[in-house]
Amino acid sequence: MGSRRRLALATITIGLVASVIGCVAGYLALSAIFGRWSSETISSGIIHVGMYTVAFTLFTVVPTFRRPAFLSFGDEGIELGAAGRDAVLVPHTAVARTRVRGRWPVAVFEVFVDEADDAQVLHLNRLGRRAQRRRRAGQVRYSMVISGLDASAGTIRAHVNRPAAGVRPDGSS
Repeated sequence: MGSRRRLALATITIGLVASVIGCVAGYLALSAIFGRWSSETISSGIIHVGMYTVAFTLFTVVPTFRRPAFLSFGDEGIELGAAGRDAVLVPHTAVARTRVRGRWPVAVFEVFVDEADDAQVLHLNRLGRRAQRRRRAGQVRYSMVISGLDASAGTIRAHVNRPAAGVRPDGSS
C-alpha cells in the first residue's frame, strides 16, 4: 500500500536537490556574465529554494491522494498501480523477469512480460491515466516508481525472489 509520508519525503528531497542545483547553476552563470557575486541573490535564492520545494511537493503529492501507488504479490500474480495511474495484474505465468532499478527516491520496479503473453495481463481501471508500458526487444515492460510505497526495494526484491505458493524450490509441484 502507498505511504503518503514516504512519497512526500521523496518529493521534498527531489525538489530540494533540483532547486539547489538550479540556483547554483544560475548564480554561477550570472556571476560569470556580470563579473561579481552579489549577496542579495543569495537571499533570493534561499527563498526560491524554499518556495520551489514546497510547490513541487504539493503539486506532486496532492493529486496522488485519490489514486495512491500500491503493489501486491498474490496467488493470481503481481498487481501494480503507480500513483495516479490505472493498475495492472500480471499473472505469475506471464512474468518473464522483474527488477528494481535505481536508488531511493527514484527507484523503479519493473515487470517484464513476453509480447506473446501480454494478452494475459489484466488492466484494472482506477479512473487514472493508463499504466506505464513500454515495448522493446520482444518484451513489454510495466513499471512504477516505488518511493511512495511502505515497502523498501529490498522487501520488494525478497517478495519477487521467494518461491511461488505450491511450488517447491526444485520446480516440481
